[in-house]
Amino acid sequence: MKKFLLKVCLFILPLVVLAYALDFFISTNLKKAQVFMEGEIGVWEDIYNQRVNSEVLIYGSSRAYVHINPMQIQDSLNVRCYNFGVNGQNFRIQYLRHLEYMEHNPKPKTIIVSVDIFSLQKVANLYNYRQFLPYLHKENVQKYTSAYNGFNTFDYYLPLVKYYGEHDAIKRAFAKFNEKTPHQQFRIRGYHPVDRDWNTDFSKAKTKKSSYVIEVDAEIQQLFENFLADCQEKNIQVVMVYTPIYKIGQQYVENHDDITAYFEKLSTDFKIPFFNYLEDDICLAQRYFYNSTHLNKKGSIVFTNMLIRDLKKNHISLD
Repeated sequence: MKKFLLKVCLFILPLVVLAYALDFFISTNLKKAQVFMEGEIGVWEDIYNQRVNSEVLIYGSSRAYVHINPMQIQDSLNVRCYNFGVNGQNFRIQYLRHLEYMEHNPKPKTIIVSVDIFSLQKVANLYNYRQFLPYLHKENVQKYTSAYNGFNTFDYYLPLVKYYGEHDAIKRAFAKFNEKTPHQQFRIRGYHPVDRDWNTDFSKAKTKKSSYVIEVDAEIQQLFENFLADCQEKNIQVVMVYTPIYKIGQQYVENHDDITAYFEKLSTDFKIPFFNYLEDDICLAQRYFYNSTHLNKKGSIVFTNMLIRDLKKNHISLD
């Protein structure tokens, strides 16, 4: 029996070593794919390798990373700024980025939080889940991604299992290993403007459903309030911003006003600034949007200048 067990161990051990080696190889090279998953990998790598180097951070979804230009803020307000907007994610994953940043970098002086109807939305599936593949061994990543449908226990703890069926990620990793050209960048300090004109997304959505109600996740709501309280305790200034939504798009969500009122209440309760641009004229200008919820490049430049103007006008110092 002992000999049999020894033979089994001798057979399995090389396979386990090979699995760990391949897992390490794929993950290491996938981290170099700056454009993978719409640039999310590049942002995670800047966090983990302490390359953010900023006093001002911008949190939010894709509406943060395409709307707010950190370079304009840097040039106008003389502070270093980085945009942590994460595509298609509510505040739970935004908070994961916050935790990982705080663990690996000096605390920021100011956090600009882009809030909207989707910030607290209850969702089942983990959007763009492949961005987390190289980081599933990290405790915070496990905790906050496991709240969604996406990964299972074996993905988190067994080598190579997470890459089963992930042909694109594996191809990207091997391509990066063989690549001789410098790293491509999808985002610059987390920011990626979209140089497109208005598309038909909103019209298509309207044909499927005339309106809908956002389901608010009570746990994420509490997480957001805990985040605000923690920032106060750590003496980190928070500024909430509701960036522009095309006016017709605002009418598509039945409980839009209720969600906005909640953020206004938080602003009062926590005594933090809240800039709400939903009634601004920019929301009537279709030329500044590429769909109902996202500004295009021209719009982001115009809007960031508006935000800078209002920060100055309200004597909010970011340094």
